[in-house]
Order: sequence, then C-alpha cells, then structure tokens
Amino acid sequence: MMTDFLSMPPVRVRTRIRNMPADDGVSAPSPRLVVDTDNGGKKKRQPNRGSMKPGETRNPNGRPKGAKGMKPLVRKILSEMTTIRTAKGPQKISLYHALLLKEMELAFKGEWRARVNMLQLARWAIPEEGPDTAPNASSTNDETDHLILQWFEEELLKRSQSAQKESGDGR
Repeated sequence: MMTDFLSMPPVRVRTRIRNMPADDGVSAPSPRLVVDTDNGGKKKRQPNRGSMKPGETRNPNGRPKGAKGMKPLVRKILSEMTTIRTAKGPQKISLYHALLLKEMELAFKGEWRARVNMLQLARWAIPEEGPDTAPNASSTNDETDHLILQWFEEELLKRSQSAQKESGDGR
C-alpha cells in the first residue's frame, strides 16, 4: 500500500523558546543554571526547589504494591496441574506440558503451523552438537531427535516447494 505524501498533514516545526535579552542586549542565563566549581567548572542545573514536598509521590494512582505483572500470572496458570487421559490411564501434568503434547499431536497429524512451532521449539531446546560438546550417555536419544528434526525439515521443504509450484501454475 503506497502512502500519498501530498495528502498527509504538514510536519509541525517546533521552535525553541529562548531567554529574553537583558537590557544590555545580551541574553541572560537561566536562573537555574549554575557553574559547579567542584566539577571542573561544568555548568549544571539546580533541582527544582519546591516542586515536590517531602512524602509526596509523583503518581499517586499508580500500580499498587504487591500487584502482579503479566509474567507471574502466565507462569502461575501454565504451572497448574491438569489430568489427561492416556493409554496408561489418567495422568496429572502441567498445562504447559499438555499444550506441548497437543502441539506435537497436531504436528504429527500434518498441521503446518504446529510443525513449524515444534521445529522452532526443538531448535531452541536441543542444542547443536559442536566440536566443544562431548558426547553424553544418551547419544541414541540425541540421534533419534536429530533424525526426527531432519524428517520435519524435509517435510516442510517438500510442502513449501509444492505450494510454490501450485501458486506458479495457477498464474
């Protein structure tokens, strides 16, 4: 979508208010601007005197003490336990674990977005083996995980290529 720059309102130019010149024609410095002799003669401003009284707060209607943010609420909700039915019978797992299992189920059923999400999670959770990482005792599980990831990537590549061919033929 192109923006029509001619129909846009003009840019507002801000002008700086300067100190009024004194009687001798030279602008007077701000009354708050002082020279700090202790700090090498640097100019600095004095604080606003009387702008805040002792015990006064700047935002009296702000967030109350003890109020929770979004992250603790999400952690609390996702860590709650739920019961799911499995082949072994009912099991109690966290909601986060249940969400991951459902996403994995959808990925194996062929849901495109679920596969992409699981690949991203797997890349985040399973680090790549480099020359500085030593093989551990569960190398067979790592190899299996790596093979599953390769299969997912091949499937995604096949689907993206077939989607490109279909969109190219439909033109």
